[in-house]
Amino acid sequence: MKVLLVSYQFSQEIIDNMDKLEARASEGAKQISKIPGLRWKIYLYNDEKDEAGGVYLFEDEASLNAYLNGPIMTQRKAGKFGDGVNETGDINDVTIRQFDVMEEMTAITRGPVD
Repeated sequence: MKVLLVSYQFSQEIIDNMDKLEARASEGAKQISKIPGLRWKIYLYNDEKDEAGGVYLFEDEASLNAYLNGPIMTQRKAGKFGDGVNETGDINDVTIRQFDVMEEMTAITRGPVD
C-alpha cells in the first residue's frame, strides 16, 4: 500500500469565499471517493495557517500515480483549487509526498490499512 500526503496554503481569494468552497467540498469528496484504488482519504485543515490537505491510502503505486496524473492533482500542482474541472482559486506552497506503509507496525497501533 502507498500513502500520499498533500498540503497547500489557501490564497486570500479562497479564504474570502470559504462558504462557496465548503458548499462544493462534499461534491468533490464524492468524486474522490470513486477513484480506483483509493482506500480512504483524511481531510486536513489548519485554521490558524489557512493550510489544508489530505492523507490518502492507495492499494498500490499504480493507483497513486494514476491519481497524481489525473485532473484533480493536475489542478493542485498548477496552483489551482477546484474539482478538476471548475477552478475555485489559487493555492500556494503545494507539497506532495509519497510513502510506503510499514504494515506490521501499523497493525500494532491499529492503523486502518487491512
